[in-house]
Amino acid sequence: MQASRLADQARPMTETATKSAKRGATSAKRGAVSAKRGAGSAAEWAKPRIGRARVWMAVRADRGSVAVQDRVAPRVAAMMTTAARKLDPPKRRSRRLPKVLAGAALLAAGAAAATAMAIRKAHARHDAAASDAVADPVSQRSRGAGSC
Repeated sequence: MQASRLADQARPMTETATKSAKRGATSAKRGAVSAKRGAGSAAEWAKPRIGRARVWMAVRADRGSVAVQDRVAPRVAAMMTTAARKLDPPKRRSRRLPKVLAGAALLAAGAAAATAMAIRKAHARHDAAASDAVADPVSQRSRGAGSC
């Protein structure tokens, strides 16, 4: 019994809530239609302004790219070149100088040996001529080689 009394008391509240929900749904539908119209008109209003803003920004971006290209890019390129030089392994030294020095030393040694041989040969001739002069002094004078 008590449940039926509670159900009787709840019935008017449920009906009131259902009527309010229906009114709210109708208002929501009207609001959605109004919002759709407002969004359409806002889009129409914004469309030319967005185009002008894009043109304005394109000019600024172009000027900025020229400034970056003229001012920033050379600095960045110089920094990258410096970094590349630091990263590059050191070049090997030329091995030409030791070869040239070795060749010069061999040439000097050959020249010294040739000079020594020439001096020995000259001394040998001189000694041979002196021994001939001592052994046969008359024959040397008769040939006219008396002055050594």
